[in-house]
Amino acid sequence: MSDADIDAESADDDAVLETRLRLVEEENRRLREEYARSKRVSYRRSAVAFAALGVLAGLLGVVFADARTVLFALAGTGVFAGVLTYYLTPEHVVPVTVGERAFSALAENEADIARELGLTDHRYYVPVEHPDAGARLFVPQHASARRPDDDALAAVFVATDDDRERGLSLYASGDRLFEEYERARTTPADGDPERLGESLVDALANQFELVESGDVERVADGRLVVALSGVEFGSGETFDHPVASFLAVGVARDLGEAVALRVTDGGERADERVVLDWPAFEADETANARRE
Repeated sequence: MSDADIDAESADDDAVLETRLRLVEEENRRLREEYARSKRVSYRRSAVAFAALGVLAGLLGVVFADARTVLFALAGTGVFAGVLTYYLTPEHVVPVTVGERAFSALAENEADIARELGLTDHRYYVPVEHPDAGARLFVPQHASARRPDDDALAAVFVATDDDRERGLSLYASGDRLFEEYERARTTPADGDPERLGESLVDALANQFELVESGDVERVADGRLVVALSGVEFGSGETFDHPVASFLAVGVARDLGEAVALRVTDGGERADERVVLDWPAFEADETANARRE
């Protein structure tokens, strides 16, 4: 076979591969659009069902005078739910696997940076007075770390004159989630860690749908332990996982204390446990023993 024939055959193979690639891309695009369309249809069917139930309850209220008050209340609720569901129908649906893979790449990069810098495995979530963040994740260089001031924590690489204040300061993935949580929260915790923990867990399960279930297992002096099951976005031990980060940021910002975070195995009752200790940066043996 001549060189010209080989070149021609190679060109044909490239053309076939390019055609197949275009077909695969087109099929993926079609599947994504079909998935999003099916989700929109599902939402709109639910909206129609709510509205229909509301109208039916209203008609029954006209007929049955004895139950008119209850039926009219159901009618108003059904119509309102239908309108709300219809107008809140998402235009774009992102599968959870897409978000998980995007997050895992970011988390691995941040973890690699911490390793390359020779930092510890300690994770501190520190409340700060910054215009664009209410808490920062601080990964210290030394196990017996001290809390840097807010100005130092504004920089990614914290390099103060005190070695024990040096480390890596990052935006916490749970900080923006906590802001959304605060907008929806109706009852403040008033400094009660148990009430705060229950409220944060409820938000994870019902507001953000990042866990299937969760329970506040233990509340002690400066310690909160939360058991979680069905955690989205992979293991909670991942660097700055949004679920664990949200809990730590919530405690840090609500109580105004720096929080040390650990994630452990959940045993038989749960998938994993999030252990939060405050105030962080205590160097004495008693504090270290309490964290263990």
